[in-house]
Amino acid sequence: MLADLDRWLHGVDPWVWTHGIVSEPASMLVFKAYMSWWFMQWLGVVLFVAFWNSPARRIRYLWAFALTMMLCGTVLPIMLSSSGPIFYDRFYGGSRFAGVLAALMADPYALPVRFAASYLLDAHDSGSSALGSGITAMPSMHVAIVTLNAFFLTGFGRRWAVAGWSFAALILFGSVYTGWHYAVDGYLSIIVVSLLWYLTGRFVLPASGQQASDVAQQSSDTGSAAPNPAPR
Repeated sequence: MLADLDRWLHGVDPWVWTHGIVSEPASMLVFKAYMSWWFMQWLGVVLFVAFWNSPARRIRYLWAFALTMMLCGTVLPIMLSSSGPIFYDRFYGGSRFAGVLAALMADPYALPVRFAASYLLDAHDSGSSALGSGITAMPSMHVAIVTLNAFFLTGFGRRWAVAGWSFAALILFGSVYTGWHYAVDGYLSIIVVSLLWYLTGRFVLPASGQQASDVAQQSSDTGSAAPNPAPR
């Protein structure tokens, strides 16, 4: 159903479009971003927030993060259990996604993707519950996390916003390019996280007067005028 929806929305399976835009050796950037830099951004932002001297905005991010993990990482994957293009032919038969598999096999930079896919399939076939095992496509946690971080970084100004949303776009592109996800997996993640960010802004952040007090406290601590931290 998800594969058919993807094709209906885009007129073609989106992986065809992504591989038509990026090929080796430029593909190295996509695989590095999706398999390595994503973890670095995730950990970096969480560590920054954990030690950030802005209680209101720290609590807002942590609530949004926790809800994202629960909804996009547990509830929705169970409700919408599915396998992405990289596993489609293996579970459903046929050769619908043989093209993306062939592209991944031919690209030396795709080795981490091939290794991870083999690991997940071995765990599934053996029925074991190994570290990090479990196959699910909808929604994309990669896209969910970078979308949340993009909203967060937007509050620090235009340059940070451009960096955050550019990286989110790259991860959405990579989720399709690597064969892990259908494009609609990422779209749902963006919708869910956008709603969570809005709701946490409404119900978790203190009233504007308390935020002003928070800013004043930061100003007195640094001895200089603090920038307006109101989320944008």
